[in-house]
Amino acid sequence: MSMSRDRLKRRAVRRLQWILVFYAVVGALGIVAELVAGRAPAPLVMAWTPLAVLGATVLAVRRRRARR
Repeated sequence: MSMSRDRLKRRAVRRLQWILVFYAVVGALGIVAELVAGRAPAPLVMAWTPLAVLGATVLAVRRRRARR
């Protein structure tokens, strides 16, 4: 049983959104943990966290607009 392209695309976008949300949460927790420990957060974590938040937000807005 094959799925339509639209359904596959929606599924892929949903999965990507969850991955971005996961990275945003893990990054935020990592930054907080480093600050609590009194150290500077890793530059890579500082870079990927806002990008993950932005990406998840963009996908959520696009999905919401597509439903209307």
